[in-house]
Amino acid sequence: MNPAQRIIKNIAATAFLVPILAYSMDSGPLNPMQQYEQMWNEVKNDLETNSFFVQSVLKDTDALIHFIWQAVEAGTNLSGLDNSETWEHAPIATLGQLKNLIELQDVIRARIGDKFCFGVKRVEMAFGGKRLTSKKVSFISTCLPLVETLKLHSCRSNVTDVVSMVLASRNLKHLHLNVLKLGDGWDQVIHALPESLEELDLGRIDYRGEQAKGFQRLYNLKKLCIFLCELGGGWSQLIHYLPESLEELNLVRTDYRGQQAENFHRLRNLKKLCIFLCELGGGWGQVIPSLPESLEELDLGHTDYEGQRGECFQCLSRLKSLNLRACRLGDKWKQIMHALPESLEALNLSSDYEGQQAENFHRLCNLKKLSFSHCNLGDGWNMIIPVLPESLEELDLFNTDYAGQQAEGFQRLRNLKHLNLNFCRLGDGWDMIIPVLPESLEFLSLWQTDCPRQLQDIYEAGGLKACKAEVKKRMKRSFCNII
Repeated sequence: MNPAQRIIKNIAATAFLVPILAYSMDSGPLNPMQQYEQMWNEVKNDLETNSFFVQSVLKDTDALIHFIWQAVEAGTNLSGLDNSETWEHAPIATLGQLKNLIELQDVIRARIGDKFCFGVKRVEMAFGGKRLTSKKVSFISTCLPLVETLKLHSCRSNVTDVVSMVLASRNLKHLHLNVLKLGDGWDQVIHALPESLEELDLGRIDYRGEQAKGFQRLYNLKKLCIFLCELGGGWSQLIHYLPESLEELNLVRTDYRGQQAENFHRLRNLKKLCIFLCELGGGWGQVIPSLPESLEELDLGHTDYEGQRGECFQCLSRLKSLNLRACRLGDKWKQIMHALPESLEALNLSSDYEGQQAENFHRLCNLKKLSFSHCNLGDGWNMIIPVLPESLEELDLFNTDYAGQQAEGFQRLRNLKHLNLNFCRLGDGWDMIIPVLPESLEFLSLWQTDCPRQLQDIYEAGGLKACKAEVKKRMKRSFCNII
């Protein structure tokens, strides 16, 4: 007996599938072995692994999930099996048998209502503020021991339900709790979090830092995201008890003000820190010096960071990505530019940079991605373009006042692949920049520019080489006209 036949035999032995499979066909009751054989003939030529075959065979069992869900809602008894051959008298499988079905495959999903998604590895619920009934919770919790990802969004649920689902998820790795109001019940939820957890996402919830000490025992937690939450005094406890296993921390539009910032220094595995759309005020003076040397990505975009302790950036020798978009650095740019570590590969200076200390770009020999979008540098372009590092692969000049200054400097950028000139007004500068663009360029974005339509059409049809040839023709004609 080959592996596929063994799988067929095992599935056929699952008695409760007989009426379900019959129900899912329009032609009436069928012999389940005939249906398995038909499915096998359809997939055998593409068969690579047993798991592929199992998934293929079980694709049509969405009807099972739908029917059991409806039965749960209707209050149907789920305890027994009937051997009746007609669907009208067919039994509903027990939840234990549903679990057995799920164990046969890697992924099985069914969509219920608007945004419900159910699977072996993943459960997502978004009920638009509707309440989770106890029967829904019971149905879901039965299958949660197999689940690695659980998302609860906009569910009006009591603490007991949420805790029971979390406790049932023994293998849980990713937990997302969004738009939940549990009040004092967060004590129980945090206490129930499994040690297997690797990712925790808390968004728009009323958590205030209760039982923050519970985070300390999550020694597998690698990613923590807190979005649109106001913890107030709870930040001191939470930051203090963050586990050292943490690799990514995202604080987005929160009321964090720099409390217990010195604890960042002990997060020796932290690689990514995002403090986005936050206003720390004087707290920056404590946060920046406490950043761990392990940091590889730092996002301070759209904050009130004003360059406090900017000299500390030079200590971040592993930093690869830095986002300073729309920060309020003003005259502190000189200090920041001078302290940028040579390890940087991506740098975002959008909206605020004015060209200070441009000579420092030359020493960023590993820089691959650079953004000046929404910057007005004026004469500063004359200093910046000639010193751009040759390692550059992506350059973003979106909606800037660049007008072709020092265009010959682009010839040095032999690795440049992407150039964004959207919303730029170069005027006569197009005839200067097009001929000197490097052959390495793969994508040139010219949307909403004043680049002549003819040049854009030629570039889209024939690429950069054809566009350069057309510019040379234009320049030759102009020269002849002058003569």
